Amino acid sequence: MIMKTTSPRRRTAPAAAGGLRSVREADAPRATAGQRLPVIGWPRIVARVGAGGPSSEQPDDGTDTDRLPQVTGELVINGITMPCRAESVAVLRTGIIARCVQTAVALGRPVRVEVTEADRSWRLAIRPDGIVCELAPDNTIGPVDGLAVAEGRCRSCLRINPVTAIRCERCGVEHPHDVFSSSW
Repeated sequence: MIMKTTSPRRRTAPAAAGGLRSVREADAPRATAGQRLPVIGWPRIVARVGAGGPSSEQPDDGTDTDRLPQVTGELVINGITMPCRAESVAVLRTGIIARCVQTAVALGRPVRVEVTEADRSWRLAIRPDGIVCELAPDNTIGPVDGLAVAEGRCRSCLRINPVTAIRCERCGVEHPHDVFSSSW
């Protein structure tokens, strides 16, 4: 007799303030005082801030965004490149973090992110709850004590929202931190 087994599905559901949370988030391992948790290397996520140069190299398509100073970059998840741009490095970073949070929520665990900006690089862990921390050399992270959820301004109304928000609390725009080409 062959029995078919299925694993429980991970789903996302709206959390307070229009954010994402994993349905199994309560089951996710949490580091306690003095304990460190491993962060596995799949999916491979690489963020490059400043890749591609300023928007003056971009063609003018007559939109208002062509008149704003722009910073460009890219997020690569398992070899799939997603170009991005924003009016500042801070906005670009927030958008990249928000996209990584979506991946972490879908997986129900923190994800590793290798970030390169100009001549500097960092190895970060981005948690499903929107907390960003530096990854230890042994690919572990510690407790979240004293760390806050990353936030940024909505791309439409400029209200501050957590990176976990899937809809702006004020104007209702979906993915308020989106900096990827589908939002241009």
